[in-house]
Amino acid sequence: KKLIENKIMYQIQFDNSKHALAECPRCGKTHACKANAPHKCDCVKVNLTQNEIIFIKQEMLDEPDCICMNCLDDLKHLYKMKTQG
Repeated sequence: KKLIENKIMYQIQFDNSKHALAECPRCGKTHACKANAPHKCDCVKVNLTQNEIIFIKQEMLDEPDCICMNCLDDLKHLYKMKTQG
């Protein structure tokens, strides 16, 4: 398992060498932070309503660090679950 994690980390570092590696404050996984090039950030691919953005900010306690795509998707889904039920 450790060998696979190391291989994945190497691939992430190689593929994203132009971007800073960051730890997601929600799940702790490493991801490429593209804050230096927001137009290339994976986050722009996710359509969020204003209410979803507010919810995510509240859930993250206005954490200034970016979160990984999995957590962004999870939080979007959590918002839908809370507002539909």
